[in-house]
Amino acid sequence: MDEETTSKGSPIADPGTPPDEACLILIYGGPDLGRKFELRHDITIGREASNEIRMDSSHISRQHARVFRRGDEWIVVDLGSTNGTQLNGRDIVGETPLMSGDLLKVGGTIFKYIAGGNIEALFHEEIYRMTIFDGLTKIHNKRYFLDFLEREVARAKRYGSAVALLMFDIDHFKKVNDEHGHPAGDHVLEHAADVVGQLIRREQLFARYGGEEFAIVLPELEIDQVRLFAESVGKAVEEAHFEFAAVPMKVTTSVGAAALDTTMTRDQLIKAADTQLYRAKREGRNRVVVAAPLLSKSLSGRTPIPPGDPMTEQARCTRCDHALPDETASCPNCAPTTISRVMGENRTLAATTPLQAASGASPPMEVTTPSHSL
Repeated sequence: MDEETTSKGSPIADPGTPPDEACLILIYGGPDLGRKFELRHDITIGREASNEIRMDSSHISRQHARVFRRGDEWIVVDLGSTNGTQLNGRDIVGETPLMSGDLLKVGGTIFKYIAGGNIEALFHEEIYRMTIFDGLTKIHNKRYFLDFLEREVARAKRYGSAVALLMFDIDHFKKVNDEHGHPAGDHVLEHAADVVGQLIRREQLFARYGGEEFAIVLPELEIDQVRLFAESVGKAVEEAHFEFAAVPMKVTTSVGAAALDTTMTRDQLIKAADTQLYRAKREGRNRVVVAAPLLSKSLSGRTPIPPGDPMTEQARCTRCDHALPDETASCPNCAPTTISRVMGENRTLAATTPLQAASGASPPMEVTTPSHSL
């Protein structure tokens, strides 16, 4: 159901109002993102029109939560709602004091509580954060990711360095929402982001690309390192404990990755990684598929070791996934690099390039690695 946020007019401050101002800012889950609700008296949050903050959502109870002042503190309490109220990711039990910076989740909606003498500056700072961070997962959003990747692609081309893109999503995520409800789906996304976030280094970028899909930019990693990192992402999520409303859930991911070559734009790199992600889903999910870059166009000059795939009879191009008649054929869309999956092995055959033929270079090498799947 679409969410609509309405609020009654802010009343005149009660006598004895603390000198520090306080407010709730809507940062996720409604059309009025960034709206500020000043706290000047006790309020309730819920679906009914009688609430001071009304959220028209099926995930929010009629009278969901109450925020009230006690002395110099603001307190939140759940009103026996169906989906509960969380503060900083934990269910509220009884009356709980609020501290500036706390995240208050009501159903599928998230508010940020800020308080202090400089509330206006804090408010504008939070509005800026909303332009670059995802309100649910607390990682960077798609807008920031696109800008970052554009800069990394330009830098890689300028200095001849490596950069790769990994994309993954949650397997059977719709089933999680259908069977456990959307609040459970939100929890899965939040916890998955927390688990994978622990693997991210300072020079890398982790972002929510959209829905249940995530992206990780990996500067300075060769394709074999990318494969190992991708496998660590899948393993970390698969081994993590997911539980919502005392119901455990098994969560796995499909992971795809691609490395930049000199002909690619930012959007082409995204498409290449996304293509491998959907290959992973087509081939059974809960696995990693990494596209080896074209050997003649690798930015770093090192020969990449391609990842393994489950056995399949169809030979395909490693870059664009075009179906090939056999394991020795060259891809008509790309360079002469093909992939063959025979007897559970992944073999990359680099055909002789025109430059090699002119110089009398030796026949192409065959690199064999065991198949990998999570």
